[in-house]
Amino acid sequence: MSNKVIRLSLIIFMSLITYFLLVTPFVSTLMYGLTVITASITVVWLISLLVKDSSIVDIFWGTGFVIVVWFYLFSLGEVYFTGRNLFFVSLVSLWGLRLTAHIGYRNIGKPEDYRYQEWRAEAGKHYWWVSYLRVFLLQGIILWMLSALFIPILKVEDAVNVFSIVWFCS
Repeated sequence: MSNKVIRLSLIIFMSLITYFLLVTPFVSTLMYGLTVITASITVVWLISLLVKDSSIVDIFWGTGFVIVVWFYLFSLGEVYFTGRNLFFVSLVSLWGLRLTAHIGYRNIGKPEDYRYQEWRAEAGKHYWWVSYLRVFLLQGIILWMLSALFIPILKVEDAVNVFSIVWFCS
């Protein structure tokens, strides 16, 4: 499959997902979530400019999910502070922090990822803003789209039972 077909497929897929996200009853929560993610990604980008290494966005990936899942829980209100939701948020947090630790352990002390090095060479002196758009905001948008699934999960008012654990683990 050619790169053009892959890119077009991704654009169509992301457009459909974005449309779905914007017509849900959770639009304001989603928009606030996008703001939190954009602010977090921007801070990580500023740090990457100081250390001259865009690979730190990969390390941040898991932490981004932790930040946004807790934000969504708090933004929905204390009515949703149930055992089931705390269990779900704890699982997401454990996964995200484990992923951050794993990628951090693997990447810290090593040179910048080859993909980012190639993009840095291509962009030259303009890489500082190219990295923000091409690396950081892109990952932020993907993080936002994936984490949007947390809202309907958190809005369910069932107690934790065997079926919900099996569904969550499958």
